[in-house]
Amino acid sequence: SAYGRLHYSLRPPFRKPHHNITVPALIGGGHVLQPGEVSLAHYGVLFLDELTEYACKVLDHLRQPLVDKRVDIARAQEKIQLPCNLQLIACMNPCACGYWGVDNRCTCGYLDVKRYQKKLSGPFMDRIDIGIHMGLCEEKQFTHMQSAWIEKITACKDTPSVKKWVQSVHDCIDQRVGGAASHMTLADIQKQADCTEMHHALSQSSLRGQQKTLAVAYTLSVLFEEPLRLEHVNLAKKWSRHRTIGR
Repeated sequence: SAYGRLHYSLRPPFRKPHHNITVPALIGGGHVLQPGEVSLAHYGVLFLDELTEYACKVLDHLRQPLVDKRVDIARAQEKIQLPCNLQLIACMNPCACGYWGVDNRCTCGYLDVKRYQKKLSGPFMDRIDIGIHMGLCEEKQFTHMQSAWIEKITACKDTPSVKKWVQSVHDCIDQRVGGAASHMTLADIQKQADCTEMHHALSQSSLRGQQKTLAVAYTLSVLFEEPLRLEHVNLAKKWSRHRTIGR
């Protein structure tokens, strides 16, 4: 392995570093060059709990590795390139008290919430494809979805059926564009559908934000076996509101 140890496992790696982690420990480096958590999570999951507790400068060092899927470390005497094709999963409270957006429970003022969320930079949040606010569980939480989509979701009764559904979508996208949806460029998406109307709906987003949102929308269209439409973009846009954090 990149760490210099033999390790055989049928399970993908799952790394959960503490929020006090340093840049070399996360990205790699040190006096004696060693891979960081991003490389140890290669082809697996890097889970960052309590995201706002991590130092902003540490998180910003993730920006390029998340795009390039590799880490380049240079020293005076040597240079090394390590892989880091990983899935980043993170969670955070919406505010310091944790109740922002839940009835009248939140005790934070508007400026307190903005100051709390400013701990994360906009360019870093742009690298995250989907952001979902997990509020109180309510029966009407899926009302923004079309009934046909809800039927498709509820038809999956167990983990094997969900896995089969996701794998079929992954294989379909891979066959069409030669890779995962997260690697699709705007040009790749435009070859699959007319995105003129979609671009107007995303005019307030950065180019990277548009690419991420359209990639999620395209995945939804394949998931529900439909041509890419504005409805898919609107749902993907609903899941991309986290990109306003840090701006």
